[in-house]
Amino acid sequence: MSRRFQVNAPGVVSEVIDGEAIIMNLRSGHYFSAQGVGASLWIGLKSGSLEADIATHVTTHYAMGAAEVTVALASFIRELATHDLVVDRDTRA
Repeated sequence: MSRRFQVNAPGVVSEVIDGEAIIMNLRSGHYFSAQGVGASLWIGLKSGSLEADIATHVTTHYAMGAAEVTVALASFIRELATHDLVVDRDTRA
């Protein structure tokens, strides 16, 4: 099953500038940066796209195979969730 995520607002804000996603957790004061594929992944997650749709977009626009994108996306989501930047839309309390 493909999941959707959302930015853990209002405590998280972000902006994409010149292909770089700048993400800030206002609660912790930490900021993060993602470029290239990472910025594309962030844009897809922020927009509420399904994981499968994000993976398809990245596979289409970058020289990456579907399996590689799936692993990278899962890892990226875990890292974002670890820093409370995104939450699963279906399980958010």
